[in-house]
Amino acid sequence: MKNLKILILVLFFGDLCSAQVVSDRLGYMNSIEIVPANGLQIEGGQMLNKDVDYASSLLRNSTKLMLRQGLSDIHEVRIGFNRENKESDFANNFEWLSLGVKLKVATYEKLHIAAIATWGFDLRTLQNPRGPDYYLQLSVPAEYYFTEKVR
Repeated sequence: MKNLKILILVLFFGDLCSAQVVSDRLGYMNSIEIVPANGLQIEGGQMLNKDVDYASSLLRNSTKLMLRQGLSDIHEVRIGFNRENKESDFANNFEWLSLGVKLKVATYEKLHIAAIATWGFDLRTLQNPRGPDYYLQLSVPAEYYFTEKVR
């Protein structure tokens, strides 16, 4: 009975939802794929690892979340949140909020190019008298299709 309920939910929501096979791995890589028009995609991840110094007992904890909203077949808007902290090391902790736009620049037969413009700022520094810490970033992911299976 439980499996039947799950199957009904999948069939009902299957028409409303679509999955994108290639996603943007937060903080690692960006794909050339755009979320379909009027589509909303939520991506998230959690990382917990030891510091580089193996003798240290410090742990690094990172949480990442991104909302991607497709506006047309060639562009999307993105809102991201990235929080990282290390035990007993406040100087390296941060909470970044980012706003961005992804644009499909070119789609040739074998070459596909996109551009991502992002503005982000550290939420912890909003009340700082000298102003918040922020960054501006432009990335250009590209894919070349050698064959159907290799790109």
